[in-house]
Amino acid sequence: MFLPNRSIEIHFDYINDGRCNAGAGIHKGVGLIGMNKGAILLPIEMFYKMLSHPEIWPWGGNPKKERRGGRHSEGMPINYDELIHQRKLLGRKAVPQPPVDPTRKIIAECCAEIVWSFLILHETVHICHGHVGYLQRTRNIPAILHVSRSPSPLSIFDLDFQSLELWADSKAVSVVLRGLLLKTHSSDLDSVFQTQMSKIFLWSFAIHSLFRLWGIAIDPSDLTGYTHPPTLLRLELALSAASVEIENEFPDLKGCFWEAIHDGQREAEKGFVYCGAEPITVDDLIGSKDPRVNDHCNALLDHHEKVLIEELKKYTFVSLDDPIKNSVTSAA
Repeated sequence: MFLPNRSIEIHFDYINDGRCNAGAGIHKGVGLIGMNKGAILLPIEMFYKMLSHPEIWPWGGNPKKERRGGRHSEGMPINYDELIHQRKLLGRKAVPQPPVDPTRKIIAECCAEIVWSFLILHETVHICHGHVGYLQRTRNIPAILHVSRSPSPLSIFDLDFQSLELWADSKAVSVVLRGLLLKTHSSDLDSVFQTQMSKIFLWSFAIHSLFRLWGIAIDPSDLTGYTHPPTLLRLELALSAASVEIENEFPDLKGCFWEAIHDGQREAEKGFVYCGAEPITVDDLIGSKDPRVNDHCNALLDHHEKVLIEELKKYTFVSLDDPIKNSVTSAA
């Protein structure tokens, strides 16, 4: 990949790990993106499972062709290797089983492509916007991975890492959504999703499912010491960033954007519960309204505006356009 500000070559490879994670780094001037095996296989497993249930997306294709089976009582696993091991013990087929109806198979695969695009773009932003270079130079950390913890309370480590994750989320979700609305991914996509609102619904269903797989919850007493912000906070701010994208690029869709988002989330939640997952409770969500979460979010945004923007200009491979300042302030 060669970019207009200054060029960098980016290599992509796979990591033999069953969790739904990815990482980014730079080595000897070459950008590196590694996507876990689980990040490839768990999304397709998840969407095949949901769309093969006859009560999920009942208006999509012909749900009467689908049958509920043993896979729909497994829940939504977070490690593909553990899922395969468990299936082998139960004598079930290990590989993902697609929906029988061809239209529902298209829907499932479109959702998986949205998730894969988000994950790859998220890691690309880490490289191209100078996140990796900044952390290498200031902290001698060679790559951004979803692994480590730092000391508490809120530290510069927390501010750097968590602000950069919000940044990468906001750019990735916006680019994926804009691409979905502006470009024809395939004739199959346009044959099923013929309106802009139906594509926003699809996008919301897919993105919510990914964050749900990561665990949507927030503990206001445990916000520090992590490389990533709480998943619920990430999802809320990512959706806010997407709403700004809609407002700026597609003003005609502004009035019905959140309706489509909430419809997609509700269908994704139904999919998780119908496939054996525990439902989200009020206790999982109420923490986002806690003043400590608001203070934490404001600290991340303040660090982003006052420290990171100027620092990252020294390392970025593209021009920066302040990717989260305006998009997430209202959500905080």
